Amino acid sequence: MDKQAAIIMTQTKSTGLAVLLTLLFGGFGLFYATTLGGIVMATVELIGWALVVVTLGFGIVLVPVIHVIALVWCIVAVNNHNKQLIAGALA
Repeated sequence: MDKQAAIIMTQTKSTGLAVLLTLLFGGFGLFYATTLGGIVMATVELIGWALVVVTLGFGIVLVPVIHVIALVWCIVAVNNHNKQLIAGALA
């Protein structure tokens, strides 16, 4: 039986771009790295901003914490994505 090889080419994701997008757009910038993370963190960030409004500004301390969590998540997500691509290419 004749075997055929298929070559699938895809690019790795840029950690720098993921960090930049997340810094600029918060949870919405996380969509570049991971869709699930983008949905979760964009929702959490919107809730955080709603708390800022409801508490008349006192909830503002939550927003930077949420932003840092989104940044860490984007770095981990991009690194995991790239590792899976490399592992699949070597298999």
